Amino acid sequence: MKKRLSISISLLFILFSFPVYAETGNSSGKNINEEDLSKLKLEELLDLKIDDIYGVSKSKEDLKKVPLSVYSVNREELLRWNVHSIPEVLQRVPGFSFYNVDYYGQYGVLTRGLYSIWRYGYSIELLKLPDSGHNTLSPRFFKNIEVARGPSGLAWGSSAQAGLINLNIRDDLDGSEMALEFGNFNRFSVDYMFGKKFNDLGDGIFTGVHYESQNAEIQANAFDSKDKSWKLNGLLPSYSLLSKIDYKPFKLITYIDHYDPISPYLWFSDKQGFQADIEKTVGALHDPLDTVLIRPEVHIPKGAVDSIKNNLGFVSNLDAFVYLDYYKKQWWTEGVATDVQRKITTGFNINSSFFDDKLDINLGGDILGQDRSTDPSFTSTWARENYGVDWFDKDLKTKTTNFSNIFAQFNYDLLDNVSLVAGTRFDYEQNSKPSEIINGASRLGLIYSPINNLTFKYIYNNTNRRPQFNELAGNPSFEKLQAHEIITVFKPIEQLRGDVTLYYQELSDAITRSNSGEGLNNFFNAGGLRSLGGEWSLKYHPLSELLFYWNGSYNNNSTKLATSVKNELSSLPSFVDGTPLFSPNLSTFVGSEVTLFNILKANLSARAYLGIPYLSVDKKESMANAVFLDASLRTMKLWDKVTFSVNATNILNSQVRLPAFGEHSSNQNGTLAPESFRIFANTTFGF
Repeated sequence: MKKRLSISISLLFILFSFPVYAETGNSSGKNINEEDLSKLKLEELLDLKIDDIYGVSKSKEDLKKVPLSVYSVNREELLRWNVHSIPEVLQRVPGFSFYNVDYYGQYGVLTRGLYSIWRYGYSIELLKLPDSGHNTLSPRFFKNIEVARGPSGLAWGSSAQAGLINLNIRDDLDGSEMALEFGNFNRFSVDYMFGKKFNDLGDGIFTGVHYESQNAEIQANAFDSKDKSWKLNGLLPSYSLLSKIDYKPFKLITYIDHYDPISPYLWFSDKQGFQADIEKTVGALHDPLDTVLIRPEVHIPKGAVDSIKNNLGFVSNLDAFVYLDYYKKQWWTEGVATDVQRKITTGFNINSSFFDDKLDINLGGDILGQDRSTDPSFTSTWARENYGVDWFDKDLKTKTTNFSNIFAQFNYDLLDNVSLVAGTRFDYEQNSKPSEIINGASRLGLIYSPINNLTFKYIYNNTNRRPQFNELAGNPSFEKLQAHEIITVFKPIEQLRGDVTLYYQELSDAITRSNSGEGLNNFFNAGGLRSLGGEWSLKYHPLSELLFYWNGSYNNNSTKLATSVKNELSSLPSFVDGTPLFSPNLSTFVGSEVTLFNILKANLSARAYLGIPYLSVDKKESMANAVFLDASLRTMKLWDKVTFSVNATNILNSQVRLPAFGEHSSNQNGTLAPESFRIFANTTFGF
C-alpha cells in the first residue's frame, strides 16, 4: 500500500491548553424540551442543557460520567442538518466515517475503520433493533440521538461490539404536527406526529407515522460496463409507525416498518447477462422487508421506592424495571429467498445509589431469550432455473439460539472529584455450536473532574462477539474488540464547548466472508485490525447570531492478517494487506449557521473524507478523496405554527466511484459511490 495520507493530530493536544473557567453543562439549566427551538438565539441553543445518556448502561448517566466516547445529537442539530435517515446522522458525528459500505454498498458508515453492519447496537429507548440496515425511521420522531463509539457490549452484548446508537423519542409535543417534503427523483415523504403530555405522571403519548417513496437512480459503474450496473437508489412506497405510551410505572413502545427498496441487483451473478435489461426492469425487482418490534416495560412504583429509601437509610436512589422485547423481521428478496427472524427477550435492570450517591450500582441482563432464524429459509426454484442462482443451501432449516446474560457496573467516588468505574458481563448461548458461557465484556476506568467545566476520563472496554447464525458455516471463532480511550470534555470559555477523544483499539479474529466459491454463507477468521486515532467535536459562537461547529476523526488503521488468507483477501472489501479498504484517514464535518433578520437560519456545511484506500479496476492499491457540500435555509416558526426549509446535499455532485469486487461471494463487480446532487423542500405545521 502506498504511504498513507500523513496528517498531524497535534491540534488535538492544543485544545487541552485552553484556559478553563466556565461550566461544562449550562448555567441557565434550560431543558431542550421546555423551549421553542425556533425562537431561541444560537447562543441560547448552545447553552441548552445536554441531555442525560440512557443507552450506554441502560440507565440515566450524566454525559461527563458516561464510560464511553459519546456524541449526543440534539433536536436542534437534526433540524439544522435536515437529515432524512439515521445513517445520514451518523455521517456527521465524530468517530464514524462514510464511503458507502453498508449491507447494500449504499449509505454505509464505518466505526473507527470497522464495517458497522452487525457490529454496532441500534435501539429506540432501549428497544433493540437487531437489523439496523433497513428501515424508514424518520429523524423527526426523536428529541436526541446518542451515538457511542468503541466496545459497547457491557450492557448490550456482542451486537454492540463497535458502538451504540440509542434514539430517544420526542416528549415535547402537546398536539399534532405534520411535515411534507418534496425533492428531485420524485422524492416524497410525509410525517404525522401526535403527542400528549402527562407531566409528572410520565412522558406522555407519542405517535408518529412516516411515508416515503423515491424514484430509482441507476449508478454509473466504476468498471464502465453498462451490463454490470450495480447499485440503484430508489424506494417503492414505504412506511413506518412508532408509538410510545409512558404512564408511570408502565411504558410501551411499538415500532412497525415496511421497507421496500428497488433491488440493487446485488444478489445475481453477472454471467447470466440479464443486467443488460436493467433499465427496463427498474422497479420490477424489489426487496420488501417488514419489521415489528414491541417493548412493554414496568418500573418499580414510586411508593415502593420511597418505602425502601425510608427503611434503608443508606439507599439514596433506586430505579428498577422489567421488560419484554419482541422482534420479528420478514425479508422477501424477489427471485431468491425469504429471510425470517424472530427474537423474544425478557430481562431486568436495576440502577441504585448508596451512601449519598457515593456508590452507583447498575445491574441487569436478559433472563431468558430466544432467537429463531431462517437465513434464508427457502431457495427460489425460479431463480435457480432462470438465472442459475444457487448460492443458498437447498435444505437450510430454521435455527434456534437460546441465550441469557447478566452484567454489573460499579461507579464509586474515590474522592470528591475522582471516581472509579468497573464492570463485567457473562453470556450463555446454546445453538448448533456447543453451549458455552463466555465473559462477554468488561470495563475499567477513572473519571477526574478538577472543576465543573473540565472532565478527564480514561476508559478501557472490551467486547467479545460470537458468530451470528449466518456466520456459523466455516466455524470461525468469536471476535474480540478492545479499546483504550482518553476522553476530555471541556468548556474553556462561555462561547466554546467541546470534547476530544484519543484511542487505541484492536480487533482480533475478525470474522470475514469467504470469497473462495464455497458459497454465500461460509466464514472464517482473517486476522484483525489495529486502530490509533482521535475524535473531536467543537461548538463556538463568537456572536449571539452566529455558530461554528466542527466534528471529525482521524484514524491510522493497519490490518494484522492471518498468513494463510492474504491471497484470498485481496478481493474482499473487508481487508487488504496493510489497510482496510474504504476506511478514510480523516473524516471531518465543519459548518456554520447564521440567523438573519430574526426570521431565517442559513446553514452551510462541508463533509470531507480524505485518504480512502481502495483497489483500482486492475486491483492496484490506490487512494481517493471525497468532499461534499450541503446547504439549508429554514425559517423560524411563522404564526407559531409553520416552518419552511430548503435543503441541498452533495452540491458539488461529488460521486467518486470506487470499484468493488463482489460483496456477496461470486457477485458481479460493482461500485461504491454516494448519491448524486439532491435538493429538498419541506414544510412543517402544527395544529
